[in-house]
Amino acid sequence: MQILTDLSQVDPEPSCLTIGYFDGVHRGHRYLIGNASTSARRQGLRAVLLTFYPHPSVVLRGSEPFYLSTREEKLALLAELDLDLIVIQPFTPGLARTRARQFVDRLVEQIGVSELWVGPDFALGYRREGDIPFLRQMGGQRGFAVNVVNRLKLDGIPITSSRIRQALREGDVTLAARCLGRPYCLHGPVTIGAQRGRTLGFPTANVEVPAERAVPANGVYAVWARLRTEPAAGSELVTPHFDEPSAQDLGRAPASVQPHAQDPGSERHRAVVNIGTRPTFDNGPRTVEAHLLDFDRDIYGERLTLDFVTRLRPEQRFNGVEELVAQIGRDVEQARQLLHAA
Repeated sequence: MQILTDLSQVDPEPSCLTIGYFDGVHRGHRYLIGNASTSARRQGLRAVLLTFYPHPSVVLRGSEPFYLSTREEKLALLAELDLDLIVIQPFTPGLARTRARQFVDRLVEQIGVSELWVGPDFALGYRREGDIPFLRQMGGQRGFAVNVVNRLKLDGIPITSSRIRQALREGDVTLAARCLGRPYCLHGPVTIGAQRGRTLGFPTANVEVPAERAVPANGVYAVWARLRTEPAAGSELVTPHFDEPSAQDLGRAPASVQPHAQDPGSERHRAVVNIGTRPTFDNGPRTVEAHLLDFDRDIYGERLTLDFVTRLRPEQRFNGVEELVAQIGRDVEQARQLLHAA
């Protein structure tokens, strides 16, 4: 698979093309991309995916950080799919002002589009003027077919990146995982925090999460923590592998996911993660702190990935340290049992 960083770098040849931001590369994205790549293989065409960075919403509306995946995570996930070429086009205000006809002409001339595969509400170009009817009209003029794939659904509701973000805002990491097809994860270096956890008998690793990432709601979570033990080939990140769901119709999606990663370059530990502002002490800045079970080693500066399995409880204020320590003990025991069963 080839990765290019601008449309101008592409050599045109007959291609099946799909376009989108694909934040999180969730099950719905994989369903759409799978349809496009299957068609490409059947016809002997090149399978091409065009994506963007940064997210158009960030450029156009200055949205609060909400990414479900970093650029590197997204590429690692897309690399699992049957694609020949990924183009990461910089999204700029100038690109946002490009008229739909001009952009389609560019796709035809610079990629060589024979088929375009999109979702039902897809649109491109200035003010989204390039909707499905427009694209089909352009396809008739420029010689490419437009194939619309209905959204994959879970519990009767379409799987979308927006739905996953909402689940995370509500602390429902279980629903997020079902939509993604894998646990939602955060990763970053372990930095020095207040070091209060060690004095309580529960040392924690303060994980410095990229500012642009979507973080689950404040609360306590059972997670699998992956600690890098060797550099990842070609990237600082290895994403968890997961099995492709066998959804034969658009109304079905698997009800559960396996909450573990197959990553030979890391150690895997059960953990309890607290996200919040420590209301019992200081209501300080929001942090992500992980207590690795049955683990006592200095890992400052190491990279830690947290695969969220379930939320144990919301964040709360306790009437003193003893009450807090007792609850943390219960959290640890509950997480131990849940993760042992997993």
